[in-house]
Amino acid sequence: MFHPSSIHSRMCVFITLALVPCTLQVSALDRSDEPVDNIANTTAPLERVKRLISFPINGGVAKIVLGFLAPVRFHHPLPRSLNCGINVQANYVISPDIIFPRPESIFGNRKLDQYADPESRQRLYGALEKILKMLLGTHRRARDCLLRVVCEVADTPLHHNGLVGELLDVIFTPQESDALPPEFLMAHRYGANGVNCLKLYSACSWGMGLLDYVSRIGLEDLIL
Repeated sequence: MFHPSSIHSRMCVFITLALVPCTLQVSALDRSDEPVDNIANTTAPLERVKRLISFPINGGVAKIVLGFLAPVRFHHPLPRSLNCGINVQANYVISPDIIFPRPESIFGNRKLDQYADPESRQRLYGALEKILKMLLGTHRRARDCLLRVVCEVADTPLHHNGLVGELLDVIFTPQESDALPPEFLMAHRYGANGVNCLKLYSACSWGMGLLDYVSRIGLEDLIL
């Protein structure tokens, strides 16, 4: 669309955001017909009318308008300017009521205080054990290396190593509520009591553990 005007050519870019707001209608008590003496009457019953939002019939429309305007070179003896304007409109229907499209239980799904999955650590340990089995060759070595990591983390916590250390602490610190074999809880107790994890789980020698290449925990046990 071209709009000739009497002003000089210039670059003008505009973005207009227009929303049609809902009309808020607040109902109030009409006390104009009551005598003034009722104001001081403390024994008169109090009444409060609910304040409601008035939704338009059929929900109404919310409109968003995005526009772009730029000058166009126009060589003419008469001084004039020519601008090119483009705009896009998007209309969105507003719900005629306040009912959410989904049940209220959806909003509580992300609450951490109600989240409980006792098998999550079991699935994680199972996946790690399969990976270790492919790398080390036997199930015994894979299980011992996983138990050794749990023991070493309990012996020397890694929370002082930033976010990665805190994550490793959380992952390799089993709880009694987890659906895990008792040997994982025992490995945690052994490490918390200062037992030499490298000697206890001898099937997982130095260089096979998950922490051998990123820490010195196992190396210190080997020297001792």
